[in-house]
Amino acid sequence: MASGEAACDVALLLCLWSGDVTVTSSPFAAQLGCTFEEAGCVAVGKYQVTNVPHLFVAGDASGSIQLAIVAASEGTQAAIAINKALLTEDN
Repeated sequence: MASGEAACDVALLLCLWSGDVTVTSSPFAAQLGCTFEEAGCVAVGKYQVTNVPHLFVAGDASGSIQLAIVAASEGTQAAIAINKALLTEDN
């Protein structure tokens, strides 16, 4: 692996409100190859899955309502999908 790279089976990208500015368009998400909605948020499907295999997004980056309770719910949905993906790979 090149410097700065890490191997993993799944990843969760969580972006939350910070200060006076909400960052929805993440350069990191773009570097990972995520597609974005017109509003600049990472495009997600059911259970917060992105177009990048095994990459899930929750929080403000996903473009839904920007509240901590919603981000927690999205994180839970992503965790369920991540668990299912890992269990499927083990079988």
